[in-house]
Amino acid sequence: KRIGKHLELEPHKKFRRASIWVSDDAERLLLRIEAQIFIGTVFADLQSVHFDNLR
Repeated sequence: KRIGKHLELEPHKKFRRASIWVSDDAERLLLRIEAQIFIGTVFADLQSVHFDNLR
């Protein structure tokens, strides 16, 4: 599903509503997604992050 320019999900018959949580630091990591769909609620939580040292 695509997020429009007004930061809202575009209408779709199988999605009722969705929310995302992002970190408030410079990385802006996606922490959680929660969506109400036609069969119930689906969610995903970030479990861990590993950044390779690119220096």
